[in-house]
Amino acid sequence: MSDHSGQGGDTLERLLQMQFRDVGIPTLGDGHWIDVYTHLENGRAGVYSVLVPNNLVKESLSKPSWDLSIGMGGPGVITSYREGVSTVSYERSAGPYSPLVLVRSFYDVRPDDVEVIEEFRILFNLYHDRKSNTLSRVLPNGTLEPVVRLSRDRASFRRKELQQFLALRECHLALMFDEVVHSSIAFESVPESQRTCEFADSLTRWSFVVDRASFGEHKTFSRLLGKTVIAPPSLADCGTPFEEADGLRYEEFKIEFSGEIVRRSCDPDELNDLFNSRPGSPPYLTPVYFSKDVLDRYFDKAESEVRDGVVKFGSLWALHIDNDHDDKVIVFLGDLGKELPESEQAYWKAHNIEPDGTSISGTSYQRSICGEFADAKEPALVFRSYFGRFTAAWRKRQGWDLFLPPKEGDQHLLSSLRVPGPRDQRAFDFQVLGLATLLVDSLNKGELFSRAPGSEKEDGSLTTLELYLKSEGLGNASVIVRELRTIQSMRSACVGHRKGKTYEKLARKVGIGESEFDEVFRGFLASATGLLRSLASHFLLDLP
Repeated sequence: MSDHSGQGGDTLERLLQMQFRDVGIPTLGDGHWIDVYTHLENGRAGVYSVLVPNNLVKESLSKPSWDLSIGMGGPGVITSYREGVSTVSYERSAGPYSPLVLVRSFYDVRPDDVEVIEEFRILFNLYHDRKSNTLSRVLPNGTLEPVVRLSRDRASFRRKELQQFLALRECHLALMFDEVVHSSIAFESVPESQRTCEFADSLTRWSFVVDRASFGEHKTFSRLLGKTVIAPPSLADCGTPFEEADGLRYEEFKIEFSGEIVRRSCDPDELNDLFNSRPGSPPYLTPVYFSKDVLDRYFDKAESEVRDGVVKFGSLWALHIDNDHDDKVIVFLGDLGKELPESEQAYWKAHNIEPDGTSISGTSYQRSICGEFADAKEPALVFRSYFGRFTAAWRKRQGWDLFLPPKEGDQHLLSSLRVPGPRDQRAFDFQVLGLATLLVDSLNKGELFSRAPGSEKEDGSLTTLELYLKSEGLGNASVIVRELRTIQSMRSACVGHRKGKTYEKLARKVGIGESEFDEVFRGFLASATGLLRSLASHFLLDLP
C-alpha cells in the first residue's frame, strides 16, 4: 500500500505508472532470478504465485482476480453435512491450483515463515542453509549453488530450476499482483473514462480501478490487480535435473607415451584397455604424476578425507590414488576421467608434474594390479593406520583407553596428519601440534594415575606414564617417554610460544637446518610408530 498525491487529468496514466513500478511490471518474471513472492509495505501483498495446469491457463487468464490467496493451498480438512450426518475428509491441496511457496502465519506470536513446497525441494535435492535462508544444490566439488533465496518478505527462484520444474510438472506459473495506492486527488477531478482500465493478452491479464476513499486526507484510491504467466519450456530446451551438462569436458594431463612427454585426455572412452580395443591410444592405466601438495585441499576440508590409497569428498566422489610416496601422488589416467568430476580435474591439472621415471609404489601395484592386500610404507600413512589399530587393541585387551578418544573438533587430527613440505615451516608447526595432541595431550592421566605407584597428582602426564610403564616392567620406558617429551617440547617451542633460543636449541637437536622439515617430521612419525610397536609388543597386543 502506497501514498501518492497529485492533480490533473493524467491521473490514470500517472497512478498506473506508479503501480507498475511498485509491482515490477512489465519486467515481472524476467531475469536470471524470479521473484515469486514479495511483500510490500504496510502488510499489503505485492506478488504471489500459483502453479496452473497447462489445460487451465485460459481459465486462469479469464479474470484478473487471484487463483489462490496467500496462506491457502496447503492440506486441510473439509467437513460436510448431509441429512444431519457429518463427513470429514482430508484434502492434500485446495483445488487444481497449488502454491510454489507457502506463507505460514503464526498469529503474531512467532514470525511468519516462507517455505518452498516439498516437491520442489526434494526434486532438486536442495540443502537449506538456515543461516542465510538459502536453498542450494550441492555440486560435485562440494560447493553450494543457490537455487532459492528466502526472507520474510521475499522468495526468489533461479530461472533454470524453475523452468525445469514447470516443464516436468506440465504447468504454467502465474505471478499474481495486487496493490492499492491512496491519493489526495479529488475523485471528481478524475475523468470518468479514466477510472477503469483493463488489459489482456495470451500471457497477461490485469485491471486498474480508481474510486473514492475516506482514509484521513486521502480522497481516492487506485487498485492494480492481475497476473502474468510464465510458460514452461520444452524438456529438450531446459533438460532435467538428472541430466549431465552438455559438452562434458575431460582435462588433458602430461604423461609419458611412446617415449615422449605428451598431453592426453583422461576421457575413459578414448583410452586403450586390456583388450587393445583402441590401439594407438594411451592405456587406461597410464600413470599420471602430481605434486604431493595436490592433497592439501582435501586435508583442509572437513567434508573430504585422504586415506591410504583414496581421496574422498563426502559421498560425491572417490578417487583411487597411489599416495605411498614421499614427494608425489600417482593416479591412473583413466581413473581421473572416470572418478573425478570435471571441476576437480581442473584443480588436479594445476598440480600435474612431468613423469620422472618413478614407477607406481609396490603397495599400489599389489592392490590395483595383483588384487592383493598390502600395507603402505609412507610414514604418515603407517602411523595413522597403526595408531588407530593400537588404540582399539589396547581398549579391547586392557579395558580402558591409554589415549583418550578425540573430542568434538579434534577428530581431524589423525586423519589430517601428513608430512609437510620440505620448506613449509607453518605446516611443520601444525603437524607437530597435531602429533603432540594425539600422543601427549590425549594420555588418559586419570587411569594412569590410578595404576602408577608413587605418582603424585601434580605430576605431568608423561611422568605418570613413565611410572606406570616401569611398574609394568617395560625396560625402555624412559626411552619412550623421552621421545614423547621431544615431541611435546617441539610443539611448545613451535606453536605454544614465540620462537626463540629454546626453539633454536631444539631445532639443532632434531636436525632442523641440516635436514628439511619433511625429513625431520618423518623421523618424528617413525619414532612415534616405533614406541607404539614397543608398547604393543610388551602388553601383548596382537598387532603386526
